[in-house]
Amino acid sequence: VAVSAALAADGPSRALGARDQVSADPDLTEALGLGRGALVASADLLRPTPDALAAWSAEGAVAVDLQSAAVLRVAEQARVPAAAVLLLTGPVGSPTTLDDDALAAAALEAARAGVAALGIPVSA
Repeated sequence: VAVSAALAADGPSRALGARDQVSADPDLTEALGLGRGALVASADLLRPTPDALAAWSAEGAVAVDLQSAAVLRVAEQARVPAAAVLLLTGPVGSPTTLDDDALAAAALEAARAGVAALGIPVSA
């Protein structure tokens, strides 16, 4: 999933001055070729509470991660374009539902999308 924006529900992005959410660069996100992007929530919690999940979902977040908001905020401060890609492995708070081969294939696909978005030739 390409990230269009991340809710700043984590300490690092807040410490960096992020407000409610931080946006990814729309052109770079589009160049990933993974769709228009989605809102995610970045949090300090490996297992968010049901109340936190409900609040983020109500705001439109489709996934939770630990770092997108902080990475996007650093890029924003440095005035460099940034995008993020998340591999969704299963419902929040549950063990991964992908086996090792599927996870490796998804990671490779995400990496290829990233280098292609940057204009770096990708070999098969």
